[in-house]
Amino acid sequence: MSNNYKRVYLSPINKLINKTQSYHNLFTRVSKDISFSQINILAKDSNNKLINVDVINNSNFNKWLSSLSISLSKKLKSEYNEITKNHLIANIFPEKNPLIMGVLNITDDSFYDGGKYINSKNAIKYAKNMVLAGADIIDVGGESTKPGSKPLNIETEISRVIPIIKELNNLDAMISCDTRNYDTMLEAIKAGAQIINDVSGFNNNKNILNLIAEKKCFYVITHSKGNPDTMQKNPSYSSAVLEVYEELLNKIKLALEAGVKKSKIFIDPGIGFGKLDKHNFEIINFLPVLLGLGCPIMIGTSRKSLIGRALNNIPAKDRMPASIALSLDAFQKGARVLRVHDVKETSQAISLFKLANMQ
Repeated sequence: MSNNYKRVYLSPINKLINKTQSYHNLFTRVSKDISFSQINILAKDSNNKLINVDVINNSNFNKWLSSLSISLSKKLKSEYNEITKNHLIANIFPEKNPLIMGVLNITDDSFYDGGKYINSKNAIKYAKNMVLAGADIIDVGGESTKPGSKPLNIETEISRVIPIIKELNNLDAMISCDTRNYDTMLEAIKAGAQIINDVSGFNNNKNILNLIAEKKCFYVITHSKGNPDTMQKNPSYSSAVLEVYEELLNKIKLALEAGVKKSKIFIDPGIGFGKLDKHNFEIINFLPVLLGLGCPIMIGTSRKSLIGRALNNIPAKDRMPASIALSLDAFQKGARVLRVHDVKETSQAISLFKLANMQ
């Protein structure tokens, strides 16, 4: 059946928490605590729409591959290897999964907490509290990139985030800078940031890749379509998750060509960045497809507007339960980093979820 399709994608399903040796023949590891027993085979139909083609047990995967063309079989074998070796990526806190990234917005107009931490003392105190609550990474951002937001003067962005980053260097957590601007990235790295979280996916400046390669810092490549002020104006996809996959695949290749090490790359599908709700939920549904790219997945759904629209337009202040539900879902599907506003609550939920599902 799959021979009818030029391009096929693999999406691991039937996950198991905390795989033990007794499950060796049934389950294959995909991250430190997550394994899978089956693979959902996806493809594009003649109209480029996403369709389910088949479900394959791990034990039958090689036999199934032999029924395909040589070129397609080789490509899928490579992607399967990327999925199954993902758990070997030990670039940040290898014994912890998932990693919790706490959001620290040094802004006056962010959609949820704009203005709360524009004062440096408040920001530093909040960052310390997030670490105590379980944050592994603090993501410091000075420019709001919510839909409809306008670009911020780069000098203003730098003045907001750099003093905070310098003050946070002594925390027992990694510091990330959430920025799409080259100059801010450079100053943030100088100030001690170890991760650059670029929501533009280096669309703003191709020299960003050279900077990341030179400084050898970690880099989050986010899929986005358009700029924040225009990205929600009628975005369209034939299949959102497959187009995101191909775009991120291309960006990873460009990053590697620029000298960025693959072990330094994280990928983010960019929920809400140039996507309608139907696109966002398709990506969330088939998130494991992105494991085939061979880079750890970071995802941010915390308190976003898609939650409000899905739940009778509840405001951001009431979206914490739904945010935690989506974080648990992403963890089960192989996400390595959860970017959240509610660190303590998410950490507690993950801990209890693991206890309730130990095998």
